[in-house]
Amino acid sequence: MKKILASSRLFGYASAIVFATALTASNSAHSNWIPTVEQDAVTVFNQTPIAVRGQAVLPSGVPVAGVRLKIGEREVTSDLNGQFQLNGLSRRNALLEVTGPTTRTVLLPIHLVRPLAVTAVTLDPIILTLTDSSTVRFLFGGDTSFGRRFLDVDGLTPRNLFPADHPDALIQASNPLPGTRASFDFVRPLLKTADFFTVNLETPVTNKPATPHPTKDFAFFTIPASLTAMTEAGIKYVSLGNNHVFDYQELGITDTLRFVDAAGLSNSGAGKNSTEAFKPWRTTLRGSPYSFLAMTSVSGSEHDIIYVATSTKGGAADLRDSAAVKTAIETETQAGRFPIAILHAGQEYTYGPTPFALERMKLAASSGASLVIAHHPHVAQGFGRYNGVLTAHSLGNFAFDQDRIETMLGIMAQIDMKGKKIEHTEVIPLYLKDYRPRLVTGPLADRLMRRIGEDSRKGGVTLIPMNGRGFILNADEAARTEGRDISVQTTIPASGFAVIDLRGRLKSGESLALASTTTTGIRMMAGQDRLDYGDFEDQDIDNDSTSTEPARWDLGGAAYPCLRDPHLGALAVCSRRKNTDALDSIIALRNRVRVIGDSEDLPNKKLTLYGWMRGSNAGPIKIVSRYYASEGALEYGEEQPISHPGGQFGWQSFAADLSMPKDTNSAAGGEFNARAVRLFFRHSPPATDTGSVSFDDIAIINWDPTTAGSKLQLATPHSSDFIRVEGAPGAAVTVNIVVRRQRPAAVL
Repeated sequence: MKKILASSRLFGYASAIVFATALTASNSAHSNWIPTVEQDAVTVFNQTPIAVRGQAVLPSGVPVAGVRLKIGEREVTSDLNGQFQLNGLSRRNALLEVTGPTTRTVLLPIHLVRPLAVTAVTLDPIILTLTDSSTVRFLFGGDTSFGRRFLDVDGLTPRNLFPADHPDALIQASNPLPGTRASFDFVRPLLKTADFFTVNLETPVTNKPATPHPTKDFAFFTIPASLTAMTEAGIKYVSLGNNHVFDYQELGITDTLRFVDAAGLSNSGAGKNSTEAFKPWRTTLRGSPYSFLAMTSVSGSEHDIIYVATSTKGGAADLRDSAAVKTAIETETQAGRFPIAILHAGQEYTYGPTPFALERMKLAASSGASLVIAHHPHVAQGFGRYNGVLTAHSLGNFAFDQDRIETMLGIMAQIDMKGKKIEHTEVIPLYLKDYRPRLVTGPLADRLMRRIGEDSRKGGVTLIPMNGRGFILNADEAARTEGRDISVQTTIPASGFAVIDLRGRLKSGESLALASTTTTGIRMMAGQDRLDYGDFEDQDIDNDSTSTEPARWDLGGAAYPCLRDPHLGALAVCSRRKNTDALDSIIALRNRVRVIGDSEDLPNKKLTLYGWMRGSNAGPIKIVSRYYASEGALEYGEEQPISHPGGQFGWQSFAADLSMPKDTNSAAGGEFNARAVRLFFRHSPPATDTGSVSFDDIAIINWDPTTAGSKLQLATPHSSDFIRVEGAPGAAVTVNIVVRRQRPAAVL
């Protein structure tokens, strides 16, 4: 029986880390701690090659022959039908480089950490675009800063001082260049494929942090030497119209403008007064005159000292000033130029634009902007089209030091423009591990693209997930819909509900469209996984020495990623205990997971913990969920939703509703109410010998009550991969499911 334990803790995060450290030390003498069968499985996995096959086509669907396709040292050329197959590849995620004599280079992350049963990965058609002397390939990245946690591991340095060097810091304050360079290592090849790469530089740049904003909660700075790494990475322009450029007030503005200019980074959006802040940066690219204007609606009006520029003080261009915004953009269009408006607006940690942010984007579009790019929420959002103008609602983070799990998936917008006309648009997903961007692939990329597609659909934009990217159709391009049927049988357990998990049933880009049953008395509901990292798969592209790195989990010394017989995919997580061990093994989720609607103070706390486990002489197993405020140190007790006696058993699913405490102060927001959860898996020593337990495909499902009914019907794409089936215990239910995905009509 589960219950909330409000007065006592099993283990908090710090306790779990201390215990994991103790386990690591106690087990260091056991050279055979990972069992031989698992070591053998790793050897076989590493020695078993995999292949990649597919077809290269133009946006019109015409196959492209003679294209060179390369992964590592393996290289082939596409045949007359544009088809290819690369054999003998290692089972490690890799970049597929696609180059042709008349086409632009494509770098496509490929998910190769696959089960041994998968001998070849078949890609969706790879869409190539022709080189054109008058077309500019823009690459837009999101919020970027190289201060704070990059420099200060402990976070204890007063913000008017430089932190001391620390061996664990990503960037050393005394010599920032090497660490900042390393921040671009995993995306550098992609950046080189663009003609023009830009990010939002959301930080002052100063070597004299003596004047922090006196009343602002968060003020940080980037050291000037870091800018050299940005220009080396190919960044041509930075937008400064944001709510952090004034963190060090007038001195910070003066230093920032001086240092970015000296580094060769073109910029706009900030100045010593409002006239300077609204001044565009102008350039001509491949014969077309572009103007970049950057502005923020996050003004700091709650402070005596605001962040935006006025006629008498420095700061960012004020996006709230409708007349100034309209005049600035119209002046550029009247001069025959193509304005690109880069806006900093919205609400932090939300998954869609606020009404005011959306209104500001529409203002920029109606004033003559050729393209609108937005950020500020630190979470990737979708796209819209207003007055015929493509708008990115939020790119999320590019390189930023945030520990909130929802900020660790960002996007880049790759947009090919000829003058003001958009020729081709792709959305590229990123995963920020240790605050630094990595290209991401596999189910994680696909799920992110489906979520971005859902928000884009609301904005009148068709975004098609393909090959782990999002392809945005132009207004005059058509899509075709592909559908297929799935039938799932389930029996309602004593809890009164069953969970149908579509993750192992969906193909890339597919979403649930319809679910129905002829069984009477059944109620269904759609749900999405808020955890994202519970499958333990390695889905990013980096240079780590292993292809088995479960993101966002602390395994301690008694647990390890295991390749032998996972439930789905290539990886699970295993825990091993001996009967002579005194303590439990603990696997801890590193970050707290927040409920849908937290940032809007409309929390949806209908949650279910779901997953799979398997035991081999396992000791007792317990899963603990601990509840937290959205941010800050407040905790709200814990419960034990899952308890298992252990023993010998094959893969079996578990599902339990979570009892997150209700908000006690509806006016206080997420900082003073339970809005988030973390998980702790405990494996006790067995009664005899050695025992192990495996976990896989863990999800924290947030159910959507608005979908509840006897039949589900959802617009696609979306990222809800679960169906809750409620009914009388013991009822046998057959659910008929339709899944759909879209493809560009011209690409067969």
